[in-house]
Amino acid sequence: MKKILYLILIIISIFLTVFSIPLLFPQLSLLFQSAIINYHNPKIVRESPLPKATKKCNWESVKLLSLNSIIVSSIRDSPEYVGAILIPSLNMNVPLANYTDNGTYTFGAGMLEPHYINSNSHLVIGAHNLGSKSCSALFTPLAFHSLTGRKVIITDFKIAKEYKIESNQVISPSDVEKPFKGSSDSISLITCTSNNKKRILINAKLIKKLPVSKLDHYVQNAIQQKYQINAVDN
Repeated sequence: MKKILYLILIIISIFLTVFSIPLLFPQLSLLFQSAIINYHNPKIVRESPLPKATKKCNWESVKLLSLNSIIVSSIRDSPEYVGAILIPSLNMNVPLANYTDNGTYTFGAGMLEPHYINSNSHLVIGAHNLGSKSCSALFTPLAFHSLTGRKVIITDFKIAKEYKIESNQVISPSDVEKPFKGSSDSISLITCTSNNKKRILINAKLIKKLPVSKLDHYVQNAIQQKYQINAVDN
C-alpha cells in the first residue's frame, strides 16, 4: 500500500511540474515534497568503514530542494543510510547516513563529519528544513516548535542512544566551527532557518544507551514500519 501511494504521489507531482503548478502554488509544491520524502523507502546498509564515508562526504554538493529535484532523485537508486534519528514528540523519523552529500540530504539526514553512530564521539547531524509549518519531513519541525527538554533518539537499529535537548540557537552560516564544539556525550543538530539566511543549531546531551528492543513500543513500531533493516540484522 505504501509503495502504491508513493507511486501515485510521484505521478501527480510529475503532472504538476509539467504544467508549472509549483510556480503558481508553492505551498502545494511543499506539501508534495514533504509527502514524497516521508513515503520514500530508504535503503538501509551496514555502516561502511570511516575512510569510505569520509571520501563520500561532500557538504558543498548539497543543494536546495525542489519538487523537480525530488522527483528525479526518487527515480534513481536510493541513497544509503545506516541508521535513523527520531524525535518522538514531534513525530520526526529521519533516515541517517554517516556522511553528507546531496543525495543523502534529499531523503534524510547526514553527519557533517563521519563517525560510527555508536561511537563515543560528538556527532553533528544536518538535514533540510522545507520552510513550512505544514510540512513534517526531514528537520522541518525543528524550526517551528519549542525544543528544550525533548528526547532525541539515534540508532543503528541495534543500539539506541537517547539524548535530551538542552539548548537551541540561531547562528550565522559563516560560524562553521560552532556545531563541532561539543563533548563526546553530546550531539548537535543543524538545519536552515525557513528563509535560508541563517542556521538553527540544537544541542543535546546523552542520557543513556540501550538496545533497540528496550525502546518503548511506539518508537519500535515507527522504526519497523519505515525501515527494512535486514541488512544490519544479518
